[in-house]
Amino acid sequence: MEMEGFCNYSCLFVCLFVCRHQVASSLVNVAPSGTATQSSTASGGYPYKAIDGNRDPVYSHGSCSHTSGGLSSWWSLLLPGLYKVARISITNRYEIPERINNAKILIGNSLENNGNNNPSCAVISSIPGGATSTFQCGGMIGRLVNVYLYHTNPEVVLTLCELEVYGGNGTATQSSTASGGYPDKAIDGNRDPVYSHGSCSHTGGGFSSWWSLLLPGLYKVARISITNRYEIPERINNAKILIGSSLENNGNNNPSCAVISSIPGGATSTFQCGGMIGRLVNVYVYRTNLQAVLTLCELEVYGGYSCIKQSVLIL
Repeated sequence: MEMEGFCNYSCLFVCLFVCRHQVASSLVNVAPSGTATQSSTASGGYPYKAIDGNRDPVYSHGSCSHTSGGLSSWWSLLLPGLYKVARISITNRYEIPERINNAKILIGNSLENNGNNNPSCAVISSIPGGATSTFQCGGMIGRLVNVYLYHTNPEVVLTLCELEVYGGNGTATQSSTASGGYPDKAIDGNRDPVYSHGSCSHTGGGFSSWWSLLLPGLYKVARISITNRYEIPERINNAKILIGSSLENNGNNNPSCAVISSIPGGATSTFQCGGMIGRLVNVYVYRTNLQAVLTLCELEVYGGYSCIKQSVLIL
C-alpha cells in the first residue's frame, strides 16, 4: 500500500495556551479527511464509499465498499496525521450482514502487511444488517485504521457501508462559567437539553458572552449543529456562529457562518457553513441589558481536515 493522497503543502500551527478558562477535549469524525484503499474491488464497491458520509446500508444504493473473494480481505484508511482514536463506528450492509463477523479493527503506523500487523482495537463479533455499531479504542494513536477479515473460506468478502473515526483533541473555553456549566459539557456527546441533568455549558452575565472550540487542526467546516437548553431557550436568540483562525478578541472577530435567530427549547438546529476554513468555532452573543448568558447543551462540528497552499499562522 502506498502512502498517497497526502497534502503537498505544509500547514503551520501555533500551540495555544488559554490560561484563564477551563479546558476540555472534543471529538470529530476525521475519516472523511483520509485516503481509503482495500485489498481488491468488486461490484463497483470502491473503498472511498465507506467514508462518503452516507450510512445507507443497501448495497444497490451505491454507498458501500466491496472487496472480491480470497482467504483474506482488508480495507484501510490513511488519516492526514496522527490521531488519538477514541472510538470507531461501522455501519454494516443490510444484506448478507454475516460477512463482517470476526473482522478485526487495527490501528497504528506500520505499513507492514498493508497495515494489517498493527495493534487491535476490537474484534467485530457481528453487526446486525443495516445497523451501526461503535467500538471504543481508548485513545490508540495512529495514522492507519484497518478492518481485516480472514477466513478459511476462500470466498471471504468484506463490505463496509460507513466507517467513522472519532479522535483528535480539541479544547473548549468560554468567557466565564456559572452554575457548574463548564465549557466541556457542550462537547461531551450528550444532547440532553435539561440543564439539571448536567450536560450543558453556562456562562455568567454581562453585555457579551462567548463559547469557543479550538479544533486539533485546520478544518473545512461543512455544518454545525447546536442543541439548545430546554428551559429559557431565548438565551440563544441572535447569537453568532463564527469560524476562523484569529485569536483577536478571543476569536470573536472571525467571519460569520450564521446568526441563530432562535432554536426551540430542547431542539437541535443545523447551520450550513459551506466549507469555511478555521481552527476556532465560536458562539458569541451580545445584549444591551447585561444579561448575555449563553448556554449550549451540545455543539457538533462536521467537516474535513484542510491543508491549504499557504501556511496558516494562528495569531
